[in-house]
Amino acid sequence: MSSSFFSYFMNKIFTFNKGKNYNQKYLIKFYIVFLLKLLINVFVNYYIYKLTSVKLLAFILATLFGMTVNFIGQKFYVFK
Repeated sequence: MSSSFFSYFMNKIFTFNKGKNYNQKYLIKFYIVFLLKLLINVFVNYYIYKLTSVKLLAFILATLFGMTVNFIGQKFYVFK
């Protein structure tokens, strides 16, 4: 939980330059994207592993999909 708060503030301040002021709207949107990323990560990991039985491949692809969804969601939805 604390790592997600840290991620929220670092992305807000440094990555997307949205200032240091607290904004509940950003925080709610951030957690919507966070949960979406988590679900995508779990499903991609599960299905790639189920199809290939290669844990490392499933992990790498799930991480890549999750990172992509997270960045796009934050850039165009949370901190637009």
